[in-house]
Amino acid sequence: MVIRKVDVVIVGAGPTGLTMALELALHQVSFSIVEKSPSPSDKSRALVLHPRSLELLRRHGIADDLMRRGTLGTGARVFVNKKKAAVFNFTDLGFDHTAFPQPLWISQAETEALLLSRLQSYGVEVERGVTAEGFEQDESGVTVTLSKDGVTGHIRCAYVIGCDGAHSVVRRSAGLSFEGAAYPQDFILCDAHLKWDQFEDEGRHISMFTGGKEVLILFPLPDGVVRLVGNLPSGTLSGSRSGLAPTLEDFQSLFNRMAPGKWELSDPVWLANFRLHHRGVDNYRKGRCFVAGDAAHIHSPAGGQGMNTGIQDAINLGWKLAHTLRVHKAGGTVMETWLDSYNEERHRVGQHLLEGTDRLFSYASSTNTLWIWWRNFLLTWIMPWALSRRKLRARLFRFISELGIRYRQSSIVGTSPHFMGQLKGGDRAPDGKIRMPDGVTKFLLETCAGNKFHFLLFSGRGAQALGTEGMESCATRLKESLEGKALDVPEAHEVYESTPPHPSAMMDVDGKLHKVYGFEEPGFVLVRPDAYIAYIGSHSDIDDFLIWINHAVESPQGPSSAYSLPAPQVDIFSATSAKVNSFSPQL
Repeated sequence: MVIRKVDVVIVGAGPTGLTMALELALHQVSFSIVEKSPSPSDKSRALVLHPRSLELLRRHGIADDLMRRGTLGTGARVFVNKKKAAVFNFTDLGFDHTAFPQPLWISQAETEALLLSRLQSYGVEVERGVTAEGFEQDESGVTVTLSKDGVTGHIRCAYVIGCDGAHSVVRRSAGLSFEGAAYPQDFILCDAHLKWDQFEDEGRHISMFTGGKEVLILFPLPDGVVRLVGNLPSGTLSGSRSGLAPTLEDFQSLFNRMAPGKWELSDPVWLANFRLHHRGVDNYRKGRCFVAGDAAHIHSPAGGQGMNTGIQDAINLGWKLAHTLRVHKAGGTVMETWLDSYNEERHRVGQHLLEGTDRLFSYASSTNTLWIWWRNFLLTWIMPWALSRRKLRARLFRFISELGIRYRQSSIVGTSPHFMGQLKGGDRAPDGKIRMPDGVTKFLLETCAGNKFHFLLFSGRGAQALGTEGMESCATRLKESLEGKALDVPEAHEVYESTPPHPSAMMDVDGKLHKVYGFEEPGFVLVRPDAYIAYIGSHSDIDDFLIWINHAVESPQGPSSAYSLPAPQVDIFSATSAKVNSFSPQL
C-alpha cells in the first residue's frame, strides 16, 4: 500500500541530508526525510566547516550561529621529532573576496543541531527510527519501501536522494558501483581535555606530529577539549587491534612520544578506533535516484573535506531538483540537462577530492623507512620555505577552503566569447563589500540569498562607466530575455563604482568587486542559487547571452514529462501511530 506521496524522499539525516532538506524547504518542494537512527549522534566525526560551506549555509540564516558556537581556525603547525618545523598561517592571505576567510573548528554534532533547528523552523521533523529497505523506479516515479518497528510501508515520489552514508541502501538499490579500498592502517581517536604549554598564541592551530612510523593530529575544540587522531603501527598499542577501544593511557603515551613541552591530558569524552576507506561511485545519478555525501564518496579525513563536500553536494542538487519540479508543475518539458549537470559538476569534484586526499594521506601516514626520511626532510627544510611565500599558501588554501571549486566544463553555464575577464561561467561568484542605499555596508552575496537566480549589473569604471539610463536599459533587456523562461529572476542588482545615482542601487566599496569580476567596462553576471556564475559578459555582449539563454533554459510551456502519483494517502506507519513529518509548501 502506498502511504504517502511527495516530490522527494531524502534517506539519511546527517549533515548532507539535513542540508538537502533545507534546500528543498527553501525552494518550496514537498519532501520527506527519514533516518534509521532513533536520535541524533552526540559523536562528532567531522570537525571543520570550510569558508565555502559557510558562505552557502549563510543562505539559510545559520552562519552567524555556527560562528558563535565554533572557533575560527588560524592555521596549522607541523612538528617533526618533537620540533616545530613549519607553520601555515591562514590569517594573512588577503582573502577579502569572502565574508569567511578562515575555517571554523566546530563539532559535527553542533553543526547538525543548528541544521536541524533551522529545518524545524520550517515545520519539518526528521522521521527517526525509519529504515529504507530499497526502492523501485519507473518512468513515472519512484516507490520507496520503508520500515519501522516491524511495519512496512511505501512512499511514492518523483525522486529519491541517498544521503545515507558509506553503507547506503539507496546506492545499493540503484546498482551504483562504489569502487575503492580500505587503507591498511588502523587508527585511534580521543576527545579529551588538554593543557599544553605549546598552545600559547597558537591555540586555534591544528597541529600535526610526525617523525617515525607514527603520526598524530591535534584539532582544537571549544572549552579546552582537543581531538587526537593517530595511526596505529603494528604492536604499538596493546588491545586496540583486537577491536578494543584505546585507553587514555594509550594517548598519554603517544602524546609523550610525539609532542614537545609540558602537558596534561585528562577527562576523555570519546575514545574509539576505526579504519579508513577511499571509495567513490561511478555516477551520482541513476534515473530518478541521486546519491550525495558519504553515499557517493568516502575518503581520508585529510584536509577536513568530507562533511563540507556533502553539504555542497546537497546545495548543488537541491536547486536543480526544485527547478525541474517547478517546470514540470507549470506543464513544461523537463530537460534532463539540468539534472545530469549534478553528476557532471559534482562527480569531478568528488574524484579530485578522492585523488588529492589519498595522495596527502598516503604521504603523511606511510611506514616505509625511506619515505619517512624523505617526508621528514621535506617537512623540515622545504615546507618552511614554501609556506613563507604567501601566493603558494593562498593557492593551497583555495583548495582546502573549497573556494576554488568551479564548474567551467558544465553544460549549463556560459561565458560571452568576447568577455576577456579572468572569471568564467561555472566559477564561484566572488564576494565583497557593498554599501547599500541606506548606508549600511554588507557583503554582495547576502543580496543574492534565497531560492532564485540573480542578475548583478556592474556600471564599469572611470570614463567607461554607465549612468542610470544605461544601467536600467541593460536591466530591462536582461529581464525581457527571461520572459517565458523557467528562471524566477528578481529585480537586477545595480552595482556602481562610485556613489550610486539613485536610491535603489549599491556602491562597490573600494572598487574591489569591479576588479575581481573583471569589469573595467560595464558588465553583467547571472548568479545561480548556489552562488556560482551561470553566465558572465560585458554590457555589449547581451546578444550573446540571449543566444545562450535560449539553449540553456527550457520554456515552461510545452508537453510535460510528468510523473504520476497514486491517490491513496494515509499516515505513515499508522499501525504504530507514527507522526507524519513530510514538508508541504504553503504557497
